[in-house]
Amino acid sequence: MRTLYNLDNGNLCCHILRKIKCPTLILSKSKDKLIMPDQSFNLHLNIIKARIHIFKKSNAVLQYSMEFNKVITEFLLEK
Repeated sequence: MRTLYNLDNGNLCCHILRKIKCPTLILSKSKDKLIMPDQSFNLHLNIIKARIHIFKKSNAVLQYSMEFNKVITEFLLEK
């Protein structure tokens, strides 16, 4: 993933991200071994109705299940 990221200066499909019109929730971790931190922010900036949430710890789904569930529930209930 890092190789692909570096090959095109971090441009991972930016030309099509702006075409996404539906509400999008981007979940990321502050210390992710696969995804570069700025990739999540790039998605957030380029998807029109995107919302982003960054989990501070690495295993958010297991360690912070309450926060994880709250973020997802709030997103799904938004109007």
